[in-house]
Amino acid sequence: MPRAAEDDDGARRVLGRSPSPSGTAGSPPRVVTLVVAHPDDEAMFFAPTLATLRSHPEASVTVLCLSNGNASGLGPAREKEMLASCCDVFGVRRDRVDVVDDPLLPDGMDTTWNPQVVARHVRRHVATHGSHVLVTFDRHGVTRHPNHCATADGVRALKG
Repeated sequence: MPRAAEDDDGARRVLGRSPSPSGTAGSPPRVVTLVVAHPDDEAMFFAPTLATLRSHPEASVTVLCLSNGNASGLGPAREKEMLASCCDVFGVRRDRVDVVDDPLLPDGMDTTWNPQVVARHVRRHVATHGSHVLVTFDRHGVTRHPNHCATADGVRALKG
């Protein structure tokens, strides 16, 4: 399993296999996976990262969203918006965007997700897409949203 490295600001990323032999020093890893909690997190919190990665043709981006954002009954619409954001705006291929609809990970400010459930979904996505690096929230979830914090905790749980 990949190992985790902590950046200066406390953000966690999981480092897996080394970049492809054709990669050069300082170039982005070949497969970078963004792990978010809800549709719109990719645009609200990670747009600069996704835009930068889009400008590096040697980087292949995948996105894992751990809920479809159904807190207000808008899950299908929010999922569709996320796909448009990832694919049309940030150039991520549709087959590289996964949106989870797991009853154990309901969207909501009053819901604390089990980091092991998060880790299970992340592990499955990494195995499917061959991710080298995971990018996600810092330990405070940017906004202290419990679903964001649990996303960071679940990625951190992969460290072992």
